[in-house]
Amino acid sequence: MSDEKVVINPVGTISLSKQGKAHIPTAIKRELGKDIIAYVPDAKTVLLFNPEESADNIIKSLDVIRQDLELRKVPSGHAYRKIVEGSKKE
Repeated sequence: MSDEKVVINPVGTISLSKQGKAHIPTAIKRELGKDIIAYVPDAKTVLLFNPEESADNIIKSLDVIRQDLELRKVPSGHAYRKIVEGSKKE
């Protein structure tokens, strides 16, 4: 197995203000269909979901997202990867 970090081509990003506030994109609000968005944080990710959705449907949705992430992996040498790696400040 390679030690190379896998890069994912995201659908979009959410920016935080200096005060820590974020603008939730309209596409996310429309997809969830609610004014209230529930969340579950993990060490490296956050799951946003409709609080009225069943646990089974959320788990099925996570399976779909997992498959989508596999397709969104960016191979070494890809132009998007060069942009992402070039923008990192260390």
